[in-house]
Amino acid sequence: MREEKDMASFMKPFVMSMLYIIVGPSLIVLNKHILHDLKFSYPVTLSSLGQVFIAVAVWTLVKSGKATISPEAWEQVSGTGAISCFLVGLFKALTLSFGNAVYLHLNMGYIQMLKAFSPVLMLFLLVITGVEGRPKLSVTLSVLAIAFFTAATTVVEAHATPVGLFLMAMAQGTEGLALVLTQFLLKKKKMSIIESQCFLAPPTCACLFAFAAFGGEWTTIYVQQDYKIVSDNVVLFAAAASLGSVVNYLTFAVIQATSGTMLKVLGTVRNIIVVIVGATMYHESIPMKEWLCYGGTLFGFMSYTYQSINKGKEAPPATPKNDLPPSDEDKQPLKPSS
Repeated sequence: MREEKDMASFMKPFVMSMLYIIVGPSLIVLNKHILHDLKFSYPVTLSSLGQVFIAVAVWTLVKSGKATISPEAWEQVSGTGAISCFLVGLFKALTLSFGNAVYLHLNMGYIQMLKAFSPVLMLFLLVITGVEGRPKLSVTLSVLAIAFFTAATTVVEAHATPVGLFLMAMAQGTEGLALVLTQFLLKKKKMSIIESQCFLAPPTCACLFAFAAFGGEWTTIYVQQDYKIVSDNVVLFAAAASLGSVVNYLTFAVIQATSGTMLKVLGTVRNIIVVIVGATMYHESIPMKEWLCYGGTLFGFMSYTYQSINKGKEAPPATPKNDLPPSDEDKQPLKPSS
């Protein structure tokens, strides 16, 4: 019985992790195909598809009675909680917009390896916001190794553009802020995955719609009749919307089933897959010198992950030999002295 329970507790994180690794690269490759090959150069509009899909899905489940939102969750998003939800939506919208736009300026392998800056930004943001304390020296050295080899990757990259690097920096910064606030909502507010999606997807959609409308994407789509690209490729756009919602859900599911550290480990594996797939599909050459820089970045990242996993895992103090259970005589009340 115990073995079956242990197997069940292992299978859920394993399945979620494998799905996260598989679906993530699929969405990245599909989005680049839509933006680059189909000439649908509207990253904000494309980013909104997955958020709309998951917002409609979760609220349909709630309204149909298939899922519920606890009274505690409603109380948690009132007042300052509502502001936190809006900020998460805003930063997620910015992350999705910048993250998709960067594919118009940088190749896939370079983008994925630049994401090695994520631990550096996350460590900095978590410390200055007080979510985590001062890191150990080993953690700091691992993060510095990531920064060094990632900078070396930037030097050897022949196709980096200032616009692409700016978009990548903005995507990483807004993603870090969104993750810090999301961790606050999940850990402090104790929200479930469905509850968090119910409260975070709508403001994210609203922000993306505002960016697309006021940024001129929707006007350009209408004037140039690029909406025909959507009508001619309905299956691909529907797949992008569904995959985007699945990736969003799996991100929360992996954190809930394992930890945020494991999510970063899986992200590293996923990025390697994207490098290989992207280089194969789009004939993007990766020189040996660049591979060496990637290897150094991954080594530093894995060291950082190892230190994070073992954080706080210190051996408990040994119990003194004289700390024995009290005897029957010790339990007797003391008699007053005469």
